[in-house]
Amino acid sequence: MMKYVLVALCCTLSVLGLQAQRLSTPELYPSRSELVAQYQLDEVQQLELNRIIDQREANLESLGQFTNQDAETYWTKRRSIYYGELTSIRLILEGPEQLAAFDEQRVADRIAESERVRELMEQGHGRSAAKILMLERY
Repeated sequence: MMKYVLVALCCTLSVLGLQAQRLSTPELYPSRSELVAQYQLDEVQQLELNRIIDQREANLESLGQFTNQDAETYWTKRRSIYYGELTSIRLILEGPEQLAAFDEQRVADRIAESERVRELMEQGHGRSAAKILMLERY
């Protein structure tokens, strides 16, 4: 009986640990409302944003066929979807304020990414291993 209690306790702690890790990891894709607020999008831009988000979701769903194949191919395709979405969002922005906000966010993202690569390298991962670990971010 005690064995079952210990197994249940270990499983519960594992699930809580994974949940805490998931909660501490920032979302890569900001929500629609966050993007609207960040870039102060007008109604036409919001319609285009909806189309971009729908396209991203469809692209991510189509990746299901690659999950059992080469991991690097899968994560490279995920990264392509991410950068394609960024490009599409940049194209719908108008005016210097929106473009400046976008560029500032991209700079912050690049700095965070380079810091993460540096951390991975310091942890003893080689450059190629760090690259694959970074691909998993997308």
